[in-house]
Amino acid sequence: MGRRSTGTPRGAELTIVLVLAAVPVLLVVACTGLAPANNDPTVTTLVPGELAVRYGPAGRQVADVYPAVTGVGPRPVVIWVHGGGWAVGTRATIPRGIVELASQGISVVSIDHGMAPGAVHPTQVLDVVQAVNWVASTAAERNFDADNIFLIGHSSGGHLAMLAGFAGGDPVLDPGRPVIRGVVALAGMSHLEGMLGLDVTRDLAVRQYMGCPVLPVDPCDVSAANPDAYVDAGDPPLLLVVRRGFGLGGQCCSASLDLGDDLLGCLGPDEGLGVGVPV
Repeated sequence: MGRRSTGTPRGAELTIVLVLAAVPVLLVVACTGLAPANNDPTVTTLVPGELAVRYGPAGRQVADVYPAVTGVGPRPVVIWVHGGGWAVGTRATIPRGIVELASQGISVVSIDHGMAPGAVHPTQVLDVVQAVNWVASTAAERNFDADNIFLIGHSSGGHLAMLAGFAGGDPVLDPGRPVIRGVVALAGMSHLEGMLGLDVTRDLAVRQYMGCPVLPVDPCDVSAANPDAYVDAGDPPLLLVVRRGFGLGGQCCSASLDLGDDLLGCLGPDEGLGVGVPV
């Protein structure tokens, strides 16, 4: 659906899940570190089946593909979106646990995308959407299951994954894409206002991503880039992974915690976080 007029999430329209259709995705993501898989030869025995394959015509629309090495028939696909404040990072910065999903029958596509300040909102989100379209359009030749595509992102990549997942049907952010079955956001930002003025680095990161003036005294409207502004009942399940109180990283995650607290507040005192709990 299109963007709502308010950035306040409507709790009844989201689903908190700890287990998606591809159970190993969540178990591995939650337990692994974020060390680049290619920086340590002991990290994984898996290597990309395809390196630097283009998923679109733009300059940074490039991906590495780790095909599933087990399983029969078309395989579910995880698209990994790296973090880096929308301005740094590469597809090589991928947790070893994500790469190892290929050994559990889940293909992995790790993507590059446009970078700020050259690629401002919504360019980076549209790169992720383009990657989803590419996975679906090449499913037959790569043994992908086009009906089981998941997005996983870290930090700014989590933000982009949530936007791409929630903005289905939006005239700007969704120029037509296949159904996304689930989104995992590791410390993904859902309220960018929380980063404006937080500190110089994060304030500048948001301003560059939005294409705003870089001086903190200048206004910067981020409402069109808040994932929770696009929430509706048709959205895929979301797993939002955050941790309180670990220095600047914890402060950076405060926007995600706002969304998490809103959702948790909709649960009854005896419900807890179970499998597929609708709120």
